Amino acid sequence: MVPGLASPPSTASSYSPSTLNAPPPSTTFDIVAHYNKTTKADPDLPAPLAAIESLITLLKENPLTTIAETLALNEHQTTVLLSSQRNPIPLSAGTDLFQRYIISSFQARPSFLHHADFSALRSHLISNSRLFIARAKLASGKIASHVLPFIKDDSTLFTYASSSPVIKAILTATSEQWHYTSVAHITSATCPTPPIIKSQSTETTNLPFHEVTYALSSLGVSQHNTTLFILPAQAVLENGSVVAALGTHQLAILARAYGIPFYFVVESFKFVRSFPLGTGSSDLARMDVRQPTLRFADSEGQISGSEEEKSRKGTQHAGPLTEEEEKVDITPADLITALITENGTMTPQAVSEELIKLWF
Repeated sequence: MVPGLASPPSTASSYSPSTLNAPPPSTTFDIVAHYNKTTKADPDLPAPLAAIESLITLLKENPLTTIAETLALNEHQTTVLLSSQRNPIPLSAGTDLFQRYIISSFQARPSFLHHADFSALRSHLISNSRLFIARAKLASGKIASHVLPFIKDDSTLFTYASSSPVIKAILTATSEQWHYTSVAHITSATCPTPPIIKSQSTETTNLPFHEVTYALSSLGVSQHNTTLFILPAQAVLENGSVVAALGTHQLAILARAYGIPFYFVVESFKFVRSFPLGTGSSDLARMDVRQPTLRFADSEGQISGSEEEKSRKGTQHAGPLTEEEEKVDITPADLITALITENGTMTPQAVSEELIKLWF
């Protein structure tokens, strides 16, 4: 259950904009620009919270007078925001939560607002939404405390990609004088080691730190007897599978082969009501993720558009990755030991139950 966010009644769908047939009000607010500005100003802000923050600002900048207009505007601008992203899955976790929160707030308004005009209810909604954002930002610190029992003395912690919960867990363990054999951050072209973790690798800290290239990760894992993986998740899907940085799925297979626990740290507001049938690129595409698996360029750096063009140009080589957003893959639930959230530890199979509690 997401803290600070009320669960909507089961009749919430009757208030959907499509049911009310309300056309979206016009607005000059550029939600995509605001989202990009928000994430640039605070790179550590999770995508779902940045999306909610953008929708809150949208409502603040557009003083509407009816519930139907508010829902229609929110739904339309949500579509605009999601369609602007190569990977809309993390954002959709936040936008769906906010949509349901609006509906539940209208249906279960406080008694002192029963006879108030819509502007008062709208102000109450905006203030409570900002309170939710503030509380949600504390989740990574709570997750760090739940991670500590899994980290034993003289063990090796392997991590990959960067996230606030992982970084805080490592720094918290350092401050509490845990003694590791080492912390190994697996690096790749798209997932460099966060500078804040590098800064802890000094002679004055008890955190021995090593960088391991992705290609040599299996060698590093095989040389340690007691290890565990703790990785960040971008989103958790309804079947318990996890959307994370490209390469995470292969690391999970590696961990399974060596019998190593494989944990994800993730805030509960990243749970998404989406049920993929598999874990391949086609499943990501069905969830509107746009990312090329392979791109080829000629000797002049031009990207080829067809197999015929490739054959005419002769031998091709993989071009550099220039996408601004990092690529992702899906790690299936059966390769995941547990999910560590701000509310405690749960199995991947429990995600669907949590979503049912939240939405119904």
